[in-house]
Amino acid sequence: MTTTEEPWTRLAFAEAAAWNLAVVEDVPAERWDGPGLGVWTLRELVAHTSRAYTTITSYLRPAGEPDIPDAASYFVRAIAGGDRAAIHAGVAERGRAEAAAFADDPAGELARRARAARTAIDEAPAGAVCESFVGTLALDDYLVTRVVELVLHTLDIVAAAGLPDDIPPPPATRLAAEVVTALGVATAPVAVLRTLTGRAPWPEGASIFG
Repeated sequence: MTTTEEPWTRLAFAEAAAWNLAVVEDVPAERWDGPGLGVWTLRELVAHTSRAYTTITSYLRPAGEPDIPDAASYFVRAIAGGDRAAIHAGVAERGRAEAAAFADDPAGELARRARAARTAIDEAPAGAVCESFVGTLALDDYLVTRVVELVLHTLDIVAAAGLPDDIPPPPATRLAAEVVTALGVATAPVAVLRTLTGRAPWPEGASIFG
């Protein structure tokens, strides 16, 4: 998968973020400490989702040499090797730890983090990169990974909060679908081809994210 040109990528990120914030604004108060996703409460799920914003501000560098070519490759590298149980446990624990900052005003805290990310993106010079824990990407390639996170986790939030089914904005949907499909082809090509063409159901409990 090749990098999408910058204006489209940034539009997709901006629209995914706006949709994410609008959905979180609609979460009923009584749902915040109910089930979210896996071991998380809804509050912890939203706290985890905020990393779509905070990692931009923490990983951003004014210049550098990317060693990851695109968003799908980032996810392939992130899930490759290692102790997957330990990786997932670490992700879950970070979500729980982050939730403390979302105790009083979850929607407001999420919006503050989104604004900080938007400012960092707008002020980043040409050639800016994001140095992630698995390698370095061009800023706009990293933004594509954040679109994927925002789209998938906002759908999780919609389901956990009992909100009406919602469709992500088209630019964000397109980017997320491209990356998820590319990741599926890279990690489980036969299952993807059979499932998308109606030849077999997706294996129960399986995930392209490991």
